[in-house]
Amino acid sequence: MSAALGAPFHYEIEETRDENDFKLTVVKCRGRLLGKNTTEIREVVQPLILRGGRIALDFAELEYLDSSGLGAIVGLKVSAMGRGHCVLELNNLTPRVKQLLTITNLLQLFSATPRCRICGQELNVPLRNLLKLALPWELLRCL
Repeated sequence: MSAALGAPFHYEIEETRDENDFKLTVVKCRGRLLGKNTTEIREVVQPLILRGGRIALDFAELEYLDSSGLGAIVGLKVSAMGRGHCVLELNNLTPRVKQLLTITNLLQLFSATPRCRICGQELNVPLRNLLKLALPWELLRCL
């Protein structure tokens, strides 16, 4: 697909509960997330990060993500990590977006599974406990 084609970026926000009965905010992203509209995604997600909890960016209908769009979602993830009491994850990645995250070594950053910051080993900590921690869960390490 040519970079000039496709639907403009737009989104819908859904508030729901996850399997542990915690609030889950899903931002369904559609169209093309490009440099010219990264401000929009930041303005939508930043207040959700400040509120805390679990946020899922649903990319099932995201047609295209350029480097600026990638930078925007990485910036949001860093904000969520720094805030603590907030988990920002990506759901329903298209093959193209998954490939982009893989070749840039960012796929693990957006994994919902907490890992040791030193060795990368998965940590066996339930999500409900992670949301209660005072430190960002990405800073956890093995014992």
